[in-house]
Amino acid sequence: VSELRRTLRNSLNASGSLPPRAYLHETPRRLSAHRLRLYTRAGGKIGNVLRDGRSVRHSLAGGEDKELAVQLLSRDERLVHGAMLLGYVLLNAAGEPAAPGALVAQETWSVELLREALAEVTGVPLPQLAIARAPTSSYRALTPQLLASLNWDEIELLQATQLSGNPLFFVDGLLLVVRDRMHPPPKKPLIQAGRTRKVTMVGVAPPPARETGVQIRTVFD
Repeated sequence: VSELRRTLRNSLNASGSLPPRAYLHETPRRLSAHRLRLYTRAGGKIGNVLRDGRSVRHSLAGGEDKELAVQLLSRDERLVHGAMLLGYVLLNAAGEPAAPGALVAQETWSVELLREALAEVTGVPLPQLAIARAPTSSYRALTPQLLASLNWDEIELLQATQLSGNPLFFVDGLLLVVRDRMHPPPKKPLIQAGRTRKVTMVGVAPPPARETGVQIRTVFD
């Protein structure tokens, strides 16, 4: 994975690809390859994180026409053995989701350690932090109906002593929804005149013409 990161970093530099304004103070030569997080990508959808040689070989096997998604991080990241990448979404006072984030956790963490880490990255005081597991790993699938159906602070979840063990079995890509208990949980959308409120989601732009080789899609945090 380190070699692939370096190759992609050099390719991005050679093509003149620049990070967003927040990173413009850095020259391409100073950009560390460890600030690139790599994902599989198929059919316009971002998949699993590429963390080691085995995952790279599996994702790139079966042909040359493969795609990767690349996310530029604000700091270096090294996903060592036992680490897992979890997604999280914070709801505002109206029950609407903010932009998703990612948290590097450890398989051996208890849920209490996870809650402490979520409190730190979201700014919600730990005693007021409520969490729920989303039934999907896709942020775009968090419709008002789905948010209203979440089970908050499940006993099974709060009492678990290890994220990767029974009964949770957390894996890379799991999405957690977080809210402040001072705010009420989301409610089901009102039905008016026999019709459910329509929710417009932002779609993924059609991909450009396909080329042979590995295609790179960049995602900036």
